Amino acid sequence: MTVKDIEEKFLKWMASTRTGSMFKIAIGTSLAYVAEVVTDWDVPVIVSLVIIALIPVIINEINPKDPRYGRTKSEVIDNG
Repeated sequence: MTVKDIEEKFLKWMASTRTGSMFKIAIGTSLAYVAEVVTDWDVPVIVSLVIIALIPVIINEINPKDPRYGRTKSEVIDNG
């Protein structure tokens, strides 16, 4: 199994499973935590909530295996 195969499976997993969605939400929550606690930026709570909400959407948008956001499933299959 090549690295490309692993990457393809990972992207498909994130795009098509509940656990993939939970993973994306955990990434957003972790980034909000870093922005609030680890740095000295004193980020308002609303900014943290926006980060948590937007990170999964951004991941979905840039994931070539995700058929949402205007792409059809056939485009995803045809483009790999």
